[in-house]
Amino acid sequence: MPDTNKTITTTTKADGNFGPNFGTLCFIVLHWSLHASSFIFDIPKKRIREGYRIWPEYRWHAIGFTSRSLAFILLMWQEQMNGILQNYPSTSKGCYQEMDLVIVLATCAFADFGSYYVERDNHSNTVRGITFTDPFEQWYASEVQIYLTAYCIVGYRRYTLHLLAISIIQCNAFMMTMRRKNVAPQGALTAIYSLMLVGALVAITYDDRFSHRSGVGATFGGVASILRLGFGVNKYMYILWTVLWLVWYYIRMNQLLPYFNTMFWLNGLVITLIISTSLGFIKRSRAPKESRNSVVAFVAFAFHAVLLGYLYWMNFVRTQ
Repeated sequence: MPDTNKTITTTTKADGNFGPNFGTLCFIVLHWSLHASSFIFDIPKKRIREGYRIWPEYRWHAIGFTSRSLAFILLMWQEQMNGILQNYPSTSKGCYQEMDLVIVLATCAFADFGSYYVERDNHSNTVRGITFTDPFEQWYASEVQIYLTAYCIVGYRRYTLHLLAISIIQCNAFMMTMRRKNVAPQGALTAIYSLMLVGALVAITYDDRFSHRSGVGATFGGVASILRLGFGVNKYMYILWTVLWLVWYYIRMNQLLPYFNTMFWLNGLVITLIISTSLGFIKRSRAPKESRNSVVAFVAFAFHAVLLGYLYWMNFVRTQ
């Protein structure tokens, strides 16, 4: 098990050279401006049948979720400037933990505004509206989005997490443009997108050697994924994220459980991930047989098991 003091002091190490410096602010301005500039281009109002191309609603969602990651980067920058992050989360004094929930809910509201702003006939779900080569790819893409939000809810303070999120959003927009120009086929691009998500999972798991906190966010992400994807709690996401944040806030303020990988959190990660993945494969089994033909889905599934083993080894075998 990792030493808590060491865990706290390594929170900001090996984190993409971000920190309380001018370069971090430049990164925020540059990448937000890049997304904002997309609004100067004219794009078709309706989404194509396969779904993998840019349309107005996605443009609103992309800048919203990019802004979320940039907001968390700015939050970490401010905490570091005030000397707070070095003590996070060993003490909650001075931490802007309420901002975790505020940023998440504000992002949800902005995404809903983007959906409302476009005409109803042009509305389409970002992930569920894409024709993937395998149903589990679609499940996995939705699952990763939920996990990312859960990491935000529990206050996962690593620049790497949000850098990966921004990179995927921007690369995905570029690939959607390629599809609109018929530069590449639908199946190849959705497979690349799924592999990018697998790569992000690998990077976050490897980054755990510096943070030792992946189990916490992933456990909450698993719970949210089961409720959202397995039981269709899609109209109450504001309530769901608020309840999960309140649960975590109560745990943290009363010091009921530590904010680093323990057997409790890793067991929670394993159990929720098994349930969520099983629900995904149940949904896959109900899809037409001709649509279940992608090796990428099995790559994603295999990496789940490999990375869980890596987390266990890093936290409980290597440290003994």
